Parts: sequence; C-alpha cells; structure tokens
Amino acid sequence: MKGLAFRAQSFREHSPSKGQAVFRVVPAGSEFVMVCDEQTVRSAEVQRSSTAGTPLSQLREDSRDHSSSLDREVDRRLRLEFQEQQELQEQQHRQEIQRLRSYYSQQAEESEERYRSEMSLLQTRLQELSEVEAACR
Repeated sequence: MKGLAFRAQSFREHSPSKGQAVFRVVPAGSEFVMVCDEQTVRSAEVQRSSTAGTPLSQLREDSRDHSSSLDREVDRRLRLEFQEQQELQEQQHRQEIQRLRSYYSQQAEESEERYRSEMSLLQTRLQELSEVEAACR
C-alpha cells in the first residue's frame, strides 16, 4: 500500500498545457485509480465522497445484497449448465440404447440364420442316413 501511495503522489497532478489531458490519481476504496479527464475526476471524487459518508451498516447491507444477487446469478447459471449437461447425457444415452438395440437385433438375425442353415444341414444328413439305413435292410 505504501508503494501505491508513493506512486500515487508522484502522479498526483500534472499541469497540462492547452490540449493535453489531465491525469490524477484518486483513491477508490483500498486502491488508487488514475483518471485522465476532469469529468472522470469529478465523478470519481463524488463517488468517493458519497461512500465516505455512507454508514458502515449500509455499505455492509449493499455488499450483502450484491453478494446475494451474484449468488443467485451463479446458482442460475450452474442450474442451466447442469440441465444442459443432463439433457446431453440423456440424448447420448438414447443414442447408445438405439445403437445397442440395432447391434443385438443384427446379432439375433445372424444367429437365427446360422440356426436355420444348421437345421437344414442336419435334416439333410438325417434323410441321407435314413435312406442308407433303408437300403441296408
């Protein structure tokens, strides 16, 4: 803070010639702000003087109100982000279920085809064996 105060004093005022900007360093809370025109200097000084006269309880209440509104905004954004993530996961889940359904349906069709082929082959062999047995009698 001492370094800031020292630097602030070194920039405190600069007497401008015509057309040059005015630079001032004014305290703003626990920091110093360098402002570059008279209107900005005045508004910063008015703001500083208005908060200087404000009771500490009012400043605390304002701070709580501000914190509360920030908390609500953060809460709202987190809820939205959570909802978006949840919807994305549900969509991915539906897609995965559909992919698995297609995969297992295809597997069932292939198994059924193999079963039919094997049954046909076994029936053919049975018929051949029956004919051979009938011929041997």
